[in-house]
Amino acid sequence: ELRLKGQGGHGGHNGMRSIIEKCGGDKKFARLRIGVGRPSGLVPIGVHVLTAFGAEDRRKVDVAKAEAVEIIRMLLQLGLDRAMSAANAPKGTSKESSKESSKDSSVGGIRCSDASYVGQNA
Repeated sequence: ELRLKGQGGHGGHNGMRSIIEKCGGDKKFARLRIGVGRPSGLVPIGVHVLTAFGAEDRRKVDVAKAEAVEIIRMLLQLGLDRAMSAANAPKGTSKESSKESSKDSSVGGIRCSDASYVGQNA
């Protein structure tokens, strides 16, 4: 499951926690969450999220990556609010076409000192 958000906390994700820290605690930046589902049985969540994907899960990841590219394209072309409305629509509803308003090239709400920290100290 993919979900585009305009801001928020780390939700227990250490990578997101690090990004927020590098932004000086500012949580007001867009993020695209790719959910990995819930563990079955008694599997701890930490083990679940670090477990290697099986064949079916790898197929789902490939689909999610393709969807993520389209969502990012919508974000850049339509702005954050319209991209969130389209990307977060329930499955089975029509999503807004990224071609509908290609003249609007705003990045809509992405902040954090122009995101220059991305890739640094990696």
